[in-house]
Amino acid sequence: MELKSISSAYKTLSYDSVTSNNKKPKANHSSNSASEFVVISEDSLNLKKIKDAIDEAPEIRLPIVEKIKEKIRNNSYPIDLSIESALEVLQKYKIL
Repeated sequence: MELKSISSAYKTLSYDSVTSNNKKPKANHSSNSASEFVVISEDSLNLKKIKDAIDEAPEIRLPIVEKIKEKIRNNSYPIDLSIESALEVLQKYKIL
């Protein structure tokens, strides 16, 4: 289905692309325009780049995991062995 047929069916106005200085686009009152298109904002493009970078990042960051493992092996990683403090944290976050 073409956009121009939708535009003419609902008697809507088609718009030219947004200008670079963010002025409101001019209305094109002709429903017989040759083509219609969508302009994606720069903010949307930047968000897409951020999302793509997050999607490409590994879920588990192995260098950080290896550093923590090494600290645990050397007994230099701060581990709280108190069961009471662990229970307090679970109760604080309403896990128990």
